[in-house]
Amino acid sequence: MKNKIVLIGIGPFPSGHTTEMGFAHIRFWSLYHTLTSAGYSVHCSAVPASVDHNLEIDIPSDTLAVVTAGSFAPAQAALQIPRDIPLWLDWPSDPLADLHAKIQAPNAIVSDQDIAYTQSLRESAILRADAIGVISMRQYWVTLSQLLAYDIGDQHLQQRIHYTPIAYHFPHPSSPPQSKTIQRLAICGSANTWLDDQQMKEEIDHALNVHEQLEIHIFGGGVQNHYLAGGERIAAWRHPRIHHHGWLPQSDFLKEIQNCQAGFWIDRPGVEPLLGSRTRAMFFSWMGMDIFGSCQTELMQDLEREQLVSPMLGPGDLARAITAAEHLRKQPKLQDYCRALYAPSEVYAPLLHWLKNPTKRPPARQDLRGQELLEMKSQMQRIYASPTWRVTNRAHQAIKKLWKYIPSADKQGD
Repeated sequence: MKNKIVLIGIGPFPSGHTTEMGFAHIRFWSLYHTLTSAGYSVHCSAVPASVDHNLEIDIPSDTLAVVTAGSFAPAQAALQIPRDIPLWLDWPSDPLADLHAKIQAPNAIVSDQDIAYTQSLRESAILRADAIGVISMRQYWVTLSQLLAYDIGDQHLQQRIHYTPIAYHFPHPSSPPQSKTIQRLAICGSANTWLDDQQMKEEIDHALNVHEQLEIHIFGGGVQNHYLAGGERIAAWRHPRIHHHGWLPQSDFLKEIQNCQAGFWIDRPGVEPLLGSRTRAMFFSWMGMDIFGSCQTELMQDLEREQLVSPMLGPGDLARAITAAEHLRKQPKLQDYCRALYAPSEVYAPLLHWLKNPTKRPPARQDLRGQELLEMKSQMQRIYASPTWRVTNRAHQAIKKLWKYIPSADKQGD
């Protein structure tokens, strides 16, 4: 009898010694604990955050279904599993939305090959999936529209997409709400392309002038294979009351952040906040902290409607929020609300229901074309990365430069 779940995610699991605790690592850990708690035998396959086209996934013979955790690299890896095995695709936000944010960010470099490959991966992944878990209802409608373009003949198309937001579930004990005035403000996580570090710097400078006892504690920073410029700019912030901790081992990080009373960030305007969510908001709440942040994501707008967060809408909002929090803290109501709506049992209920009978969907009309496109892009990526291509390309560029200096009369003889 097939009873094993293959779970593909970005490793490692967060632990006391690891310095990595991004959304992908937490999602991988959370799904593993949810599936094992439900009684499934789970075979974990941890993949690197950077896409490896030659990665092989071990599929035991008694595999019931494959589940991915996180979007880009796990989705790429899942395309290599046999097509007769049911696949639940975890699809938090959209790779193209992330790429859109990167294109808009200062000093970011995005090639035409990056864009073409991401488009091809998105198409192939959603067509390969038998069920798709999205992180917001906005993303539900976007994904449904994408599937219509490829598989308009499926009368049950909308039933393949399921709302699975961020779970209120982290790999360490939740902290009780803090009652102190806000003296230590935390910035933590990845300094990714949708973080508006310039607006954050201006708000922090103003808040430090208004609140003379305020300290800023910055954890995390740039991420390899994603975007480093934002982390470098944040690391350049200097003030006697700004403390840079970088990527700490989890045990040290938790000791430090437990002394912070609130978390802060500002999103850059763009598509990513419209489709995605905010793990750092859930984490701040989990740690008993108030939330001062942008309210563009669906999650944050939900919390704002309940008056559980302090939205950052314009200049001076951070300083005003800190003053207001001294008289009215948003906790513990924020924690109670998140526990009720975003508990793992609620978030992953669609997945657990699907696993009771993980059937294959009928093949889409464009499945083969999408797979062929992805394979072609993979081959191109390998060619571009090869030593032969790099040497030949440099020689070609040198010849082009020399060609400009050859008199036109000489060229006509060719």
